[in-house]
Amino acid sequence: MFISLIFPCHNEEQAIPLVIPEALKVKQELIEKKQIKNLEIIVINDASTDSSLLKLKKYEKEIKILSLAKQEGYGSALQKAFQQAQGDWLAFCDLDNTCDPKELSLLIDLAHDQNLTMAWGDRLNKNSQISFVRKLGNQLYQLAFLILSFKKIPDPCSGFRLFKKSSFDSVLYKLPKDLSFALALTSHCVRHKIPFQVKEISYRDRLGQSKLQPFKDGWIFLIQLVRFLFF
Repeated sequence: MFISLIFPCHNEEQAIPLVIPEALKVKQELIEKKQIKNLEIIVINDASTDSSLLKLKKYEKEIKILSLAKQEGYGSALQKAFQQAQGDWLAFCDLDNTCDPKELSLLIDLAHDQNLTMAWGDRLNKNSQISFVRKLGNQLYQLAFLILSFKKIPDPCSGFRLFKKSSFDSVLYKLPKDLSFALALTSHCVRHKIPFQVKEISYRDRLGQSKLQPFKDGWIFLIQLVRFLFF
């Protein structure tokens, strides 16, 4: 595998000094263990208004930094980064310190051992520190998938994923530009019976302010779930 690991970033100045060094350490370990061929780390700065870009530039010799002139949204930022990615596998992970980059190793092993097209991390487990509101929202979307597709889908909104680039080229840029991107991607996988599995991961308290507005975004998420599951 040659993996491009992408971190979408909007005002994550608190987390950058913790997450980027973790990711660089993961890169070294994965290559040394010959678990992968290479790991490209890309941060897509979605017009941050804090000191995020300044902090990222401290690592510019070791990572690829992309910047958007105006804020375009979570999904759009990922799509712009995918276009610049060199890896034959793509991964994305939140840059708010909630997910541990070293657990990318779990997704790599899962995808390799089970010959999968996509693997993602399940944050809804007993060791998770996910907030009650986020957990409740994900459980409601799990229920929606069960009702609409007769399938139980763990953590359908997970923002820590690994997938084979060539299998998603035709759909990546048709997915939503906002925070519902990951949920729509799950719907696409279910509808088209793409081989995927889910692995339990750890989940920490986020650093900085959340961009999710649960009640406003919740309805958008549900609409995109149905749209990409059926239409």
